[in-house]
Amino acid sequence: MDKIENKNGIFDKVLFLMGLAGVLILNIVAWKNVDFCDWYIENIFPIWLNTYARLTSMVNISVGEIMLILAAVITIIGFVIFIVNIFVKNRLKTVVRHYGCTYAWVALIVCYIMTFNCFIMYHATGFSQKYLENERKSDTLVVDASENAVIKVNKERKGTEFTKKEIAALRDYVVEKCNSLAVEIPRDDSGAPYYDGDIVGESVKAMQKLGQEYSQLDGFYVKPKYLACSEFFSQQYIMGYYFPFSMEANINSMMYITNVAPTVCHELAHTKGFTALPLPFPIRPSRMCCT
Repeated sequence: MDKIENKNGIFDKVLFLMGLAGVLILNIVAWKNVDFCDWYIENIFPIWLNTYARLTSMVNISVGEIMLILAAVITIIGFVIFIVNIFVKNRLKTVVRHYGCTYAWVALIVCYIMTFNCFIMYHATGFSQKYLENERKSDTLVVDASENAVIKVNKERKGTEFTKKEIAALRDYVVEKCNSLAVEIPRDDSGAPYYDGDIVGESVKAMQKLGQEYSQLDGFYVKPKYLACSEFFSQQYIMGYYFPFSMEANINSMMYITNVAPTVCHELAHTKGFTALPLPFPIRPSRMCCT
């Protein structure tokens, strides 16, 4: 009986080490080979999006948020069992061993999920490189300082850097446009902007429309969900969160309403294989609810 248990123990260790090696190999290949990452995102990643992500989208609450809470609880329980085992002179040795083995296997599975749904994407071709590189080679946006207007000029213009005068003119143009459009936004009695429609749903539609022009953004989109623990995430200055282990796009329910749409689109882009996408401007969540 002991021999059988020993053989099973050795087999489990070898299998675990093979699994660990697999994770390392996948990450090394992804780190070294952009073509592999691009191929994976185009051919394999959509399988998880159209199966597993569809299932989690059917749940109204954030599955990933629940997983994070469970992970914290399971870790604390394991730590408590380990401490108790020390003080009761190894009476829980078997429990600790089985709990530790189970925890290790779960952690290994999480590593695979994170690799497949997140890490590989970090080394793939970015959106700008994939779709905008050719456009930038032909022309670019500059400012005619005399007319304070944005115009297109050929890339072959003398010099590739913009002058301080051009940059200042562009800044003034953006500020003036923002100020003129700001008065068109509906506001309540306190002056705060509001939106009567489904801002999340409209953001999804905007991404679907982009999918008509950019192929990787085409297809099924997960259902964006508000985080139940938005207060906690606000303390971390987190407006949105893509959970690789549940493939969900989650957003903070306490941020300023004008930040909702770009955050939704940002997180949805992650579910399409684009990672490390900066928002168009630095923004932080506020305590104003999005309604």
